[in-house]
Amino acid sequence: MIWQGKALVFHSNPIQSELEVADFAKNRGWRLKLISGTQIKIQWLFGSTEKGTRVTYMIEYRLPFGLMGRVIDNLIIRRLTEKGMEKTLQELKDLLEKQTVSASRLL
Repeated sequence: MIWQGKALVFHSNPIQSELEVADFAKNRGWRLKLISGTQIKIQWLFGSTEKGTRVTYMIEYRLPFGLMGRVIDNLIIRRLTEKGMEKTLQELKDLLEKQTVSASRLL
């Protein structure tokens, strides 16, 4: 499976990436690897806990533009990435909890 998308948008200019599912382990997680575009690695891991499932979402990236890219990352991108990750995890949690409630009504 290949995922294409805008890794981030900076001054209305998207930085494109094309990623492929590199590793997939059912009920354990997956890793996406870069095919083209911005250097980025994304990994999702799932683990059982007493209360349910622990989800770990990791992103590693390297912006182009050398020193300027590192400055932009420190001033803007890292914060946006962290907020985006938090939002993604919250949306996943909300979706799964909603499905659990819906499924319990069928029983």
